[in-house]
Amino acid sequence: MGIQVRDVLTLDLLADAKLVAGKAGLDREVLRVNFTDCPLWESDPGYSLVQKGDVYILSLYIQSQNEKELYDLIKFYIQTGSACCIALDTYVKDFPDSVKRLADKYKYPIVSISDKIPYASLIQKITNLIMTEQLDMYTEVKLHTLLHEQLSPQEQQDTWSY
Repeated sequence: MGIQVRDVLTLDLLADAKLVAGKAGLDREVLRVNFTDCPLWESDPGYSLVQKGDVYILSLYIQSQNEKELYDLIKFYIQTGSACCIALDTYVKDFPDSVKRLADKYKYPIVSISDKIPYASLIQKITNLIMTEQLDMYTEVKLHTLLHEQLSPQEQQDTWSY
């Protein structure tokens, strides 16, 4: 398994982040970063952009005044297999209990962060974490192959060169 939500939360940039709900889901696998500030539903053309393992970064501006819309958005993220969502605390200071219960029930982490954290920096740090993990895994596979499989001299040389 690659990186998990708990790994993302160890980033210095998230030192002051608050885990709002979904603590039991910190082992969810993070595969990529997705940014959105508009709702995506199954009937929308943008729905195909959603993939399992996405970490959503958003402001929740649109949903901030409507508990049902906020609930439905978190439910959508859960249904699509999102790893977690990271929301600015600007518009939603305290999540409604219904949303917290939903997130806890499905072990879906909701993280609240300061609006002082630039989206671009957060996206870059999480993406670097994912890419470093993928490179480490690829290197481990190459070493395993070199140590445990019968390779031709050329294959051995190519693996060593890598």
